Amino acid sequence: MKLKQKIVIPLLLSSVPVHELGHWLFARYFGAGVVMIWFNFVVVDETVFSTLQYIIFKLGGFLITFVPALIFTIPLKDTPYCRYPVLWLIASPGLAAHDFYDIGLMISGQFLARSLSFLAYALTGVGCLVTFWRDIHEPK
Repeated sequence: MKLKQKIVIPLLLSSVPVHELGHWLFARYFGAGVVMIWFNFVVVDETVFSTLQYIIFKLGGFLITFVPALIFTIPLKDTPYCRYPVLWLIASPGLAAHDFYDIGLMISGQFLARSLSFLAYALTGVGCLVTFWRDIHEPK
């Protein structure tokens, strides 16, 4: 197995629990009781949240993956290691699509919920296509 594969696979697999860690951190910050923690979801008592706290709680998973990836991408942009944080940048919206759906549903209704969710998946899909296209057509 190449070094690139040894790094990429664990990096992508770790993005899901890190995303859920963001929800857990914001739930603890707002004083919500954590009912259950699993690999791909965290169940909390959402009845203690105000509307703004609920939105911040739902954005927690996105923010904990997107912001550090953005911070690490900037200093690494001219190195071959730039691709690794970019993977989290690309995966972040897709991981948070259901959270964006919940936020849209709470704010406005089905149309906004579905639009935000579709936009999140579209951003992840386009990011993947651009990344793979660059890898294929990059001079060796």
